[in-house]
Order: sequence, then structure tokens, then C-alpha cells
Amino acid sequence: MASLKTQYEKLGESVVRMQQAFSRIEKERNDIQSDFDSLEKVETTIQQQISEKQVLLDAIERDLGESRRLLSRRKDDISNLQNRLGAIKERTSVLEELERNRDGIHPVVQDLLSVPSEESSDPSFNSMPDHSDMDCTLIADVITAPIESAIAIDLILGPRSHFVFSPDDELIPLINSKLTSDLKGRVGIVTRQAIERLAKPDIDLSSHKGVICCASKLVQAAPQFKSVVDQFLGFTWFVEDLETARMLSSQYAGALQFITKHNELVDFQGNVILGSEDSATGLISRRSELRQLQQQQYILDVQIRENQQEVQRLTNNVHQEEIRTKRVADTIQGLNEQLVEHRVKTETQRQRLKQLQQQSTDQDSEIRSERARQHKTQSELRENEQIKQTLDTELHRLDQKLEQADHDIADLEHQRHEHQRTATALQIDLGTVDQRRTALREQLRQFQEDHHERTQTISQHEQQLAEADYRLRESVMHALHASARLSEKYLQKQKARCNTLTLHKRQQQLTDDRQTIQLSIDELNKQQNEHTSQKHAWELEAGELRLQRNQLKDRFLEDYNINIEVQKPITSGEEGTDSDVEQEIEGLRRKINNIGAVNMEALEELTDLEDRFEGLSTRFKDIQQSKTNLEKIIESIDADSRRLFVETLDQIRLNFQTLYRKAFGGGQADILLEEGVDVLEAGVEITASPPGKAAINLSLLSGGEKALTAVSLILAMFQFRPSPFCVLDEVDAPFDEANIGRFINVLKDFLDDTRFILVTHSKKTMTAADLIYGVTMQESGVSKQVNVRFEDVDEQGNFSEDVLKRNKAA
Repeated sequence: MASLKTQYEKLGESVVRMQQAFSRIEKERNDIQSDFDSLEKVETTIQQQISEKQVLLDAIERDLGESRRLLSRRKDDISNLQNRLGAIKERTSVLEELERNRDGIHPVVQDLLSVPSEESSDPSFNSMPDHSDMDCTLIADVITAPIESAIAIDLILGPRSHFVFSPDDELIPLINSKLTSDLKGRVGIVTRQAIERLAKPDIDLSSHKGVICCASKLVQAAPQFKSVVDQFLGFTWFVEDLETARMLSSQYAGALQFITKHNELVDFQGNVILGSEDSATGLISRRSELRQLQQQQYILDVQIRENQQEVQRLTNNVHQEEIRTKRVADTIQGLNEQLVEHRVKTETQRQRLKQLQQQSTDQDSEIRSERARQHKTQSELRENEQIKQTLDTELHRLDQKLEQADHDIADLEHQRHEHQRTATALQIDLGTVDQRRTALREQLRQFQEDHHERTQTISQHEQQLAEADYRLRESVMHALHASARLSEKYLQKQKARCNTLTLHKRQQQLTDDRQTIQLSIDELNKQQNEHTSQKHAWELEAGELRLQRNQLKDRFLEDYNINIEVQKPITSGEEGTDSDVEQEIEGLRRKINNIGAVNMEALEELTDLEDRFEGLSTRFKDIQQSKTNLEKIIESIDADSRRLFVETLDQIRLNFQTLYRKAFGGGQADILLEEGVDVLEAGVEITASPPGKAAINLSLLSGGEKALTAVSLILAMFQFRPSPFCVLDEVDAPFDEANIGRFINVLKDFLDDTRFILVTHSKKTMTAADLIYGVTMQESGVSKQVNVRFEDVDEQGNFSEDVLKRNKAA
């Protein structure tokens, strides 16, 4: 009883401790759950930031692409404008050259008119030439016409554009005297008095159908030359077409002439002048074209400057966008790293939360188990107490009976003499009491043995309880050690990820450094080549200088018997007095002057160059030796590669031929290399001839034949270098039943070294498998895996009892 009470008390204390441990686990689980929720919120925030930054990055990249496209278009526009400007400048240069040379003007007129030495820089050419000798002006200098009508004005004026306009009749004798005295040729002269004496144009055809305007309305001239313009152009009208011009010419014959928009001229006599004329041949059209070209050149210069400014602005924008893109990309990368760290922490907390939930569940189960054991022990204790009370009651009753019997014996002994007749009866009663006493004592002994057995049972229960408590503590310790190891593993995993990121960054940095070093090496090689070329040039120059020095020394020695190396100054007594000696001295001086100044540092420079050449030669030899060694290594690698390739190809070729005949039940197949080409660069051609067919290219085979040929080739390569496992994903889809059977037979030959995992929908392929895994969806969105072994199914398709028992146990 005492042991049961002790066991009951210990079980109660164990339950209290377990409840306290359960409370601590629940508290820790709640804390970790709150931390887990916080980490999930932070992760969601980081993901939102990454999404926002990614959207911003996409927008920036779109803007950057648009800016680059706009920059490319602006550069193309600048190129087109520069091409146009170059053509315009070339044409302007030609026209300006013609203007400077007064091309098209009769030489007599050129000499007659005093042309200034420098022409006006005004692009409009509105200023009139200033003639110094006499106040004369060329008719072409008087009139300014737009480019659209300049050729027509030249056609209207004809040779009159070369006439000289004189404001006074008195200048005609001076001009005549100049012509007769100095110049040869003829000159047309128009004076103001002669023009004023002529009739003024008084016919107005502006309202006539088909008439555009009068020719004098299309030109510009100074007010003092208005009468000249009216006289030369006032009798000519622009019309729409040649038919209108001829009709009006018939009405106004001899009075007016007409010209069309296509420069078709009908003169005063009704003669029609057709054809085109180059603008460079007419003075007015040439100057109009030159004026327009200069204006276009100015406009193009302005446009090019504006486009260049726009290009500079776009270039700055592109540079800023690239910087901004890099900054946003770096931000996204940093956020991704933070997201990875938070995910690692979240995963750690999730695993810890699962562990605590499992510990809480286990602890709750143990608490229930301990409470059940406590209740069971309490029930046993109550039962034992009830049995003890019953036994105590019965023993007390027997003791009372024994005392009563003793009193009865004493009374009988006292009354023995008195009751002899009843002695025998009392002795019989005494024997009976003794027997009952012996039986009661035997029953008491049996009760004591039962009590001892129950005491042993309680001791065993206490020992089992202690062992359970020990196992509980050991389980808790194992769980804590496992949690600690798991936490250490997660920390190591996180450190490994950090180290991986660091190594990746270091690898990228080393790659950049390697590229920089490679660029430096290329630059040094380039400098070495330049230095070598320069050294050779200096050596040649030094050789030439030494040769020239030796030649001069030999010439001085041969021609003048002067040894420059041992020459001493000439004394006064040795000077000659002959003129030949003086001439010789003078010649020597000229030769010495022709030689020029002597570079005193040439020898030092030559020594430095020779030292540098030796150093560069040593480096060059080392590089050449390294190159030779590398070429030898490459040749050795190529030779080994060729040998291994040929050996591998021969073995695969034999395997392919064997497997092809087995897969097709006959036929032939071969792997051929391209002839006349290095084996490492040669193409590979596969020929196949199924049973009953000639050797044809793979492209002419059917789909199933192509697939079976490809599988044969893959298995031939796999047979050359097998692996323990091989995964085939629906390779039997194009096969018919016969080909599937041969395909399975081919696979069975590999089962000694390889296990095949096949993904298939073919029932015949499934029948050849040892184990089938099926994936089914019993509920929407929930997949379930079903596996079947053929040895677990009988011929009627029923599962064996062992399988059913195993499934129930699982």
C-alpha cells in the first residue's frame, strides 16, 4: 500500500512537471508563431518592394530604350543633314567659283566693268556692284528673282541680261573710246534716257483666263531701276500652258510675249522656244540658286546644331537612365538578398514551430498516459484498501472469536470437575474451535501472501513508472539535442548561402579583374610590337648613321687625307695660299654644314635602345617559347581527343549496330564520319535500313522507325558508359505493339547493371515492370500516389493477405 501511494504521488508530481513543460512549450510556440507572422509580414513587404522596384526598372528600361531609339534617329538625322549640307556646300562652292570668275559674262563686259577685289558676304546678293571707272551696271545685277522663276527670267532676258546699264547717254562715248582703245568685242548698252523714251507697257492681262501675272511682278529691283524692269519684263506675261501662250500671242503679236510655268517661251513674233536650261548658265538663275543654297546652308547649320544639342541631351539622359537602371537593379538585388535571408529565417522558425507542435503533441500524449496510469494506480490503491479493510474486519472478528473461545475454555476448565459429563462435548467443541482457528490462520496466511504479491506488483509498477520517467527525460533530451543540431544545421546552411553569395561576388570580381588583366596584356603585347618595330627602325637608323660616319671618315681620309679621329688643329704655318686650297676649305665647310649638328647624346640613346632591345628580345623569346609549349600541349590534347573520340565512336558504333538489329528484328545501321575532315570537326551521319528496306537517310523513315532508331543510338551510348539508374520519359509513345515488345527485350539486357524508371501510358510496357507507381486525383486538387508490385497480385487480380495486412499496419 505504501509503495502504491508513493507511486501515485510520484505520478502526480510527474504529471505536474509535464504540465509545466507543456506550458513552457506552448508559450515558446506562441512566441515563435508571433515571430513567424512578423517574418511573413516582412517577407510580404519585401516582395511588394521588389515588385514595385521591378515595375520601376521595367519603366526605366522602356524609357531607356525609347531614348536610345530617339538618339539613334537623331544621329541618323544629323548624318542625313550633314550629307545634304555637304552636297549644298559643294554646289555652293561651284556657283561661288562661277560668280567669282564672272562665268557666262563676255570678257569684254568683264574688262569694261570694274569689279571689286572682294565680293560682298551678304548671302542675299541684294547690294549692287560698285564700279569704279564709270557708273555702269550689268542688267543681271539690277534684277533679283526667286529661284522658282529665275530660269524663266533668264529665258525672257536672253542676252540682254549681259547688257550694261548706263544712267546717262554721255557715258556712251567714254565706253566707246574704252572699247576702241583697249578692248576688242561688242557690248550692249542701255541708258536711262533711252528707256524713258520707249513706250510703257499698258496692256493688262491679269484678269484673263490662264494668265498668272506679269513677269515684272516676279522680280525685285531698286526704285531707280523700276523703269528698266518694266521695259525688259513688262511686255512678258506668265501663263498656265503653251496653248494659252500661243492663243494670246496670236492676239497680241508684236506687242507681248508669253512664257509658261514649264519655261516654254512664245516671243513677240510668235516663235516658240522649248527645252530646259541649266540654272548655272543664267546669271539671274545662278545667283538666285546661290542665294537659296546659302539660305538652306544656314538653315541646315542651325538644324545640325539643334540636333547635336538634342543628341548631347539624349546622351546625357541615356547615361542618367543607365545609372538609374543600375541603381534600381542593385536595389532589387539587395532586396532579393534580404528576401532570401528572411525566407531562411522563416523556414527556420517554421521548422522550429513544427518541432514545438510535435513536442506539444507528444507531451500531451505523455500527460494523458501518465494521468491514465495515475488513475489506474489510484483505482488499484482503492481496491487494495477495500481488501485490506475486509481482511482487517475478518481478522478482528476471528480474534474476537478466538478470545471468546479462550474464555469458554477457561470456564470449561473451571467447571471441568463440575461438568465431567460435558467434558467430552467440550473437548469436541475445543477440537472444532482448534480446527476453525487453524483454518482462520491458514486464511490469514493466504491473505498475507496475497498482500505480499500485491506489494510486489506495486513495486513493479513503481519501477515501470521510474523507467517511463527516465525514458521521458531521455526523449526530451534527445528532442532538445535534435533541435539544437537542427538549429546548427540551419545556421550552417545560412552561413553556406552567405558564403556562396560572397564567393559568387568574388568570382564576378575576379572575372572582371581577369578581363582587365587580359586587356592590359593585349595592350602590353601591342606596345611590345610597337617597341620592337621602333627598335628595328632605330637599329636601321643607327646602322645608317654609323655607315654615314664611316663613309664621311673614309671620304675625308681619301679625298683630303684627313683622319678625323687623330686630326690635330692646323697651325698657321700649314695654311696654303692658293685659291684651290681656299675653294677646298670652302667646299669642306659647305659639306660640314650640310651634315648638320652632331647629336652628342646619340651614343647614349643607342646604348639605352640596345639594352631595351635586349630586354624586349628576352621577353619575346620567352613568349615564343611559351607559345611553342602551348602549341605542343594543344597538339597533345588534340591527339588524345582524336584517339579517345575514335575509340569511343568505334565502340558505340558496334553497340548501335547490335542494338539496332535486336530492336528491329534485323536490318542494318551505321554511324559514318564526314570524309576528308578532321575527326574533331567532322560531321556525323547516321544511316539505317530497316528489314526489307534499302539504306536510306533518317529523314525518310517513319515516326516510329525514327524514334526506335534514336532509342537504339541512345542505349548504345548508354551501354558504353552505363549508370545505376536511367529515366525514360514516354519514349515508347510512337511504338506499336511489336516494337514495344522488342524495346522491352532490349531493356532487359541492361538489368544486370541498371534500373530503369519509365514514364509510360502503354499497358504492355506496364506489364514488364516490377513495380508500378500510379498518380491519381481522388479529390479536386489533391494527388495521391498508388504503388503495386506484381508479385503481390494473384492471377485473378486479387491482392494477397500479406499486402492487406501490411497496408492496415501502414
